[in-house]
Amino acid sequence: MKYYVPSGQYLSYRINGAILLVVSLLVASAVLYFPVIRPNLQKQAEDVSKMEQGIVDYTFGDVSEFAQFDDCTDGGKYDGKVVSFTGKLTFVGHCSSSRGEQGKSLVAVRSIDVPDRYSADCSMLDMDVEEVENNFKRGDKIRITGVVCGYFYNVRLEHCKIEHCD
Repeated sequence: MKYYVPSGQYLSYRINGAILLVVSLLVASAVLYFPVIRPNLQKQAEDVSKMEQGIVDYTFGDVSEFAQFDDCTDGGKYDGKVVSFTGKLTFVGHCSSSRGEQGKSLVAVRSIDVPDRYSADCSMLDMDVEEVENNFKRGDKIRITGVVCGYFYNVRLEHCKIEHCD
């Protein structure tokens, strides 16, 4: 039996190629950091600042008044805006999103006017799951204030604050 043994020159090409690949990945990640990732981090800090100062861009009576697909997707009318609305609390749990928010509490709010059609998922800014469950019950009418971050079957908000509503 004969075995193929690559020559030293062939092996050095493979090692050089691997080194070149690693270096180019490092350069690409550094290049992407400044125009893509860094502005997103700055935008998140601005959103949290607006929420802490109580600045609201749009106020609605019910989630059904603004929960339209075209208005809440990337580049939509409400994308990245701070909105405030009322709804009925339907779910409290842990956030499991791909945006790095694992461990935060998540509340789901349904429309009072059209409960089968409009809803919103809100990741909380300053309350954990136990605190939300201790202060609110399912079915309570609540006011949510948060930053619209997209639409996936329903409106998604982040950095939310929750309060009782009359």
